[in-house]
Amino acid sequence: MKNLRFLPLVAIPAFLAFTQPETELTFSPSKDASIEITFENSAEFFLDDFSASVMGNDMTAMLGAVDMSMNMEMESTFTDNYSSVRGGRPVSFERTYGAANIGGDFTGSSDGESESESFSIDSALEDSTVRFTWNEDDEEYTRAFVDDEEADESLLEGLFPRLDLSFMLPEGEVNPADTWAVDPIQLASLMIPGGDLAYDIEGRDDADFSDFEGAMGNEEAYAAVSKLMEGDVTATFKGMGEDDSSHLAEILIEVDISGEEDFADMVADAIRKGLEASGQDVPMDQIPEFNTFAMAVGLEGEGTLIWDMRSGHVSSFSMSSEIELALAMNMSFDMEGMAGDAEGEVVLGGAAEINMEASY
Repeated sequence: MKNLRFLPLVAIPAFLAFTQPETELTFSPSKDASIEITFENSAEFFLDDFSASVMGNDMTAMLGAVDMSMNMEMESTFTDNYSSVRGGRPVSFERTYGAANIGGDFTGSSDGESESESFSIDSALEDSTVRFTWNEDDEEYTRAFVDDEEADESLLEGLFPRLDLSFMLPEGEVNPADTWAVDPIQLASLMIPGGDLAYDIEGRDDADFSDFEGAMGNEEAYAAVSKLMEGDVTATFKGMGEDDSSHLAEILIEVDISGEEDFADMVADAIRKGLEASGQDVPMDQIPEFNTFAMAVGLEGEGTLIWDMRSGHVSSFSMSSEIELALAMNMSFDMEGMAGDAEGEVVLGGAAEINMEASY
């Protein structure tokens, strides 16, 4: 019976742990906060499977052993200066674009012959500053260059405003081991941080796409990418750090994506509009008809998000994943008296790394 007297004392630690206040993770940087964000992403791909046939003839055997590998690295730096933040959203901020580069190498071989190429392209936005302002009525950000009247405003269209990763945060308060879902398509944006940074691709400046509206509007593109990114992205709150890291919250991100979409209609429309915009006189009946142009994406991995409670902003994010990309195509053609079908399939395997750091 004496031991029963100590039961309340033994239960105190468990009771205190149970009654600890929940944690609320919010995006809340202070006004005039200046935060530098750096991404270092990498990916590698290799040919896992390949097949092709034209008019019933197996082209795979004719091409012999086919192999391919590609490595790619992407580095980019941004500095965000916040003027106004409200309700977990930056209402007005300016972003200065630092150096950004995509580089890598490609190696391909067929029937015993191989070829290798390397590439390195830089962003034309380096040292540019863009002001993003939230438009409540349109529910989107307006964009404008700061102190650069000669800047090409068409470069603003492909920019992604948000880089703070707050889309991974839960709604409301959480306890350790609590889980919630993250929108997979938002995760896809981290693969190309900042969006289209006007990389110096050969021929970009000389091309005239002023009359080319493109085959996909924003809503159609969003729907297509959503199909490719179907699956589960799950976040789990692991708790707060200890001692000097007690202001840092750790969130585990687990990714299991498996999606596919057929882009046949979009590809055919893009080819047609591209020919019209270029002025080339190509009879429409000579344009191949795409019966299938299907893409599939498989993505499996996990990462860690560290959220700084003091600054109300992400501190770091890292993720490793295995990737599988597949493209299956079938088209019909009737050109210069030759008619038939062609089909092929390419499957790529690989891995990707995303690493992001923020400094204040």
